[in-house]
Amino acid sequence: MIKIGITGGIGSGKTTICKLIEKNFNYDIFYSDDIAKKLVYDDDIRDKIITIFGSESYKNNIYNTEYISNIVFKDKNKLNYLNNIFSIRMKKEFDLFCINRDVVIYESALIFEHDIKDEYGFDYIINIFAKEETIIDRIKHRNNLTEDVIKSILENQMNPILKMMKSDYVVNTELYNIEEQIINILNDILS
Repeated sequence: MIKIGITGGIGSGKTTICKLIEKNFNYDIFYSDDIAKKLVYDDDIRDKIITIFGSESYKNNIYNTEYISNIVFKDKNKLNYLNNIFSIRMKKEFDLFCINRDVVIYESALIFEHDIKDEYGFDYIINIFAKEETIIDRIKHRNNLTEDVIKSILENQMNPILKMMKSDYVVNTELYNIEEQIINILNDILS
């Protein structure tokens, strides 16, 4: 089995690249954010979140993303607490996902920040890169966030240059040939 991690900052183009992989290679992709959005409703995780962040963490039994984001992107300790709540379950979900697959792709903005490369056994890391100005523009339009909020999120992620240096491959989504870039990288990995 080959395990590939896809990482990059918020708004860098990870989802676009993953959709191109699904289209061209027909691989299933483990989208960590989607799994986390389901796990917030797990009773154990929900109880831990409420214990640390208070009853406002859920409004009418719906996870209060805005409330939690306002806390964790201003307090790195709280962000670490939140990440730790999910870490064990996320690994279990990924292990289940890996069963009976020859190629496994895990998408997460925080592979290096969570230091999970070795724990998850990734053979390769592909970093998706875009300049900060591009990211801010994308997120403003996609998530309707202010520039200040976007910058506070970016400050909690690893420096993109350092991420590139730690990665095996880089896809630059500022360029026009992103599909060709990812096809060439995966063909190289699989050859």
